[in-house]
Amino acid sequence: HDETSHKLGLRTNLKIMSTLFQSSKENAVLMDDSSKLVRFSKINVREYEITLGHNPGCKRGPPIGIGSGYIEKDPVDINVYEKRRNKRRTRDELYTDCHERRSLLQSVGFSVGDILAVEQEVARTQKARKIARNAYFAGRQIERKRIPV
Repeated sequence: HDETSHKLGLRTNLKIMSTLFQSSKENAVLMDDSSKLVRFSKINVREYEITLGHNPGCKRGPPIGIGSGYIEKDPVDINVYEKRRNKRRTRDELYTDCHERRSLLQSVGFSVGDILAVEQEVARTQKARKIARNAYFAGRQIERKRIPV
C-alpha cells in the first residue's frame, strides 16, 4: 500500500460508529433454554477513525473509509441508549456530497494531493470496469447471434 493508505485521521465528533452487542455473562442473560431468547443489558459503542477510501462505487469526489483504529466508549445500558439516541436518519440525510467529503478528509489531516491521487485512482478503476463490462456484453451479443435456433 502507498503512503496515503497508511495515513489515518481521527475525528471524534463524527457519527461514524459501530454498535456492538456483546453476549458475555455480564451483558446477556439467557431467558429460556427452550426458546433460545437472549436479552442484552448493555451495548458497547466504538467510534472509528476516518481514512481515504478506495471504493470505485463513489460517483464523484473522494470515497471515505473507516480505519482499524477506534475509541471504545463506556458501556451503556441498552434502555438508556435507546432513549438518548437520535432518530433514524433518512437516505438523503446519510448522503455526503463530494465537497463535504473533501473538507472532512482535509480536516483530519489528508492533503489535497492525497485526496486528488485517490480520486484519480478511483476514476481509473471505474474506467477499467466500464471497458470490461462493455466487452463482456459485446461478447454476449456475439454469442447469441451464433447460437442456431
